[in-house]
Amino acid sequence: MSHEPVTHGRPSGVRHRSGEEFNVVVVCRANLCRSPLMEFLLRQQIELRNLNWTVSSAGTDASPGQRIHPYSAELLAERGIETDGWVSRGLDQRMLSEANLVLTATEEQRQLVESLDPNLIGLTFPLLQFAYLARSVRSNRLLGAAELGPWLIQESYHRRKRLANFPEEQRDLEDPIGRTMNRFRQCAHLITDAYADVLACGPPVRWG
Repeated sequence: MSHEPVTHGRPSGVRHRSGEEFNVVVVCRANLCRSPLMEFLLRQQIELRNLNWTVSSAGTDASPGQRIHPYSAELLAERGIETDGWVSRGLDQRMLSEANLVLTATEEQRQLVESLDPNLIGLTFPLLQFAYLARSVRSNRLLGAAELGPWLIQESYHRRKRLANFPEEQRDLEDPIGRTMNRFRQCAHLITDAYADVLACGPPVRWG
């Protein structure tokens, strides 16, 4: 498969209507290491910022019913996030048909998602690439919870050609499976930093 950044497609205006929940699906290969971190860390931010978003995760080559990788579970526990009862699941057409935005770990997974559901062309981004584009967008005010998701997609689509300047070695979230706890920690930090960029123009974190 080609590893060129996304430069085609157009954001759909029919996937999300004002007032509805904004449904995000996060995707990696096995749904054990990266996408569970992506799911739980985004859900934490959704709750802290009172966003009307939902998030779920899946794997393009997952064995359903597996427990989260222990290193990922440990990292989430350090942040006060419980993962008891969570199990992996495979990516399916129903999940994709309900998605307003799909964030993948890699460029290859983006291409796979779009091949499974062409309606998601322009609505699917590798997380690190989406964060890179988000860093280039500015709003003259903080956007409301219902506005943020559709606005991010529209603005990121219009700026997608900027990905040509994004170093290729930084475009994918590397799979830490089989690596040390430090690699998992680095992965979690990249995800956390990416969400900080993505959500910067939205409602602020509310503590307490």
